Amino acid sequence: MHKLRYKLVFSVLLVILFVLASLAFVIGQIYENYYMNHIKERIEKEAQLAAYMFGDESLHQERAQELAEKIADKLEARVTVILPNGDVIGDTATNPGLMDNHLNRPEIQDLIAGKEGTEIRYSNTVQDELLYYAAEIINTDEIIGYIRLGLSTNDIHDMSQTIWGIILVCFTIAFVVMVYITYRIANQMIKPVENATNVAIELAEGNYKARTYESKHDEIGLLTKSINVLAYNLEQLTRRHQMQKERMETLIENMGSGLLLIGMRRYITHQPNV
Repeated sequence: MHKLRYKLVFSVLLVILFVLASLAFVIGQIYENYYMNHIKERIEKEAQLAAYMFGDESLHQERAQELAEKIADKLEARVTVILPNGDVIGDTATNPGLMDNHLNRPEIQDLIAGKEGTEIRYSNTVQDELLYYAAEIINTDEIIGYIRLGLSTNDIHDMSQTIWGIILVCFTIAFVVMVYITYRIANQMIKPVENATNVAIELAEGNYKARTYESKHDEIGLLTKSINVLAYNLEQLTRRHQMQKERMETLIENMGSGLLLIGMRRYITHQPNV
């Protein structure tokens, strides 16, 4: 019977584990996407604001570098200022004079094609993976350059790990609680069946005095009640059989004597011929 209990508990917990794992995966993806979209919206607004600030300035290298460093200090991001031909005139990570032409960078190409200028890729300059967002610098309806912000994805990965860690802890606690509740419920369901099984074994071995506990008025309760009725009937049948056997033995032993056998209704059931 322990095997039945463990089978029931294992089956239920397997379904619960599958549901919790699926739910955790969906919730984790939702929160991760929400956080990523929030970061993208933030860097988009910051890039647009920085582009607006540069729109009022003349783009020469010294002024671009100075303004880029100020913006980088406030936003805690890498700032790169690029001319329409791709030349870099300002960058907060390295000397812009040593940098390659950036016109073919994916985020710049997307921006030129009229798409959103965002890209996540590894930067050989800072030796780190960055989330880039580029915006056009416009002065009197003319594109005079591009500004690009770069945020390290380490913070994004750290937040993602934190989200998954919280989800894992919460769902682990929920699973442990469900294990306890499932075992308790399974035990309450299986225990009457175990008692009924033990009584059935006792009846098969000839112990008709065995009784099982009658549980609530459900299917299991009906089963235990039926077993008790069966045990009672078998006990009464055995008693009657034993009484008849004793009567026959008494009759055989007293065949030569004057013996009357009186039944339960006070009628004479046997009178020997003397």
